[in-house]
Amino acid sequence: REEKITIITTLHDINLAARYSDYILLMNKGKIKAFGLPENVLTKQNIQDVYGIEVKLIKLNEYEVPYVITLGWYCKEKKM
Repeated sequence: REEKITIITTLHDINLAARYSDYILLMNKGKIKAFGLPENVLTKQNIQDVYGIEVKLIKLNEYEVPYVITLGWYCKEKKM
């Protein structure tokens, strides 16, 4: 920030992205699902919509960002 440098990276580990990114862009099938602060992008619903899994979100004491714990596969057909 002091040097006014922007770094763009692609991460497939959601927890690493949340921990080290100021902003996250979540995509699904080539389209933007959500963009913003990690705590606004990494929601249970967004993760279910994109990855098809149920998760629990917690905040670790040392970080103020969500930490994603997978609980299992989410099946939309079962919920209907």
